[in-house]
Amino acid sequence: MENSNKFLFFKGVPLLSHIHDVEHIQRMQDEFEFQDEDVIVMTYPKSGTHWMIHILSLIYSKGDPTWVKSVPYWERCPWIEIKTNMENVKNKANSHLFTSHLPAHLFPKSYFTSKAKVST
Repeated sequence: MENSNKFLFFKGVPLLSHIHDVEHIQRMQDEFEFQDEDVIVMTYPKSGTHWMIHILSLIYSKGDPTWVKSVPYWERCPWIEIKTNMENVKNKANSHLFTSHLPAHLFPKSYFTSKAKVST
């Protein structure tokens, strides 16, 4: 398997080329608006991200597992940096959970002026 196209680099950060797009990340940095009620699961890959998503989902649903069982985790808590998730991110009317593996310096600018919380 050829590895030359596996990664792309954006501001020194390696990203998987099959799920990331530099133009999307740049647009997300400039245009995405975090709300004060938002919570971002910000973790290293393979460090318990899905567990954290499930725990926060149960907290938000007051312990009722219906939402967790009926809605996939990528819809309950979409990754902000993945281009194919943009519609899920934009259409988050009632839930304020998001996920990211990005370092903070690549986060949307609105994060730094909001009261959004990060869960690590």
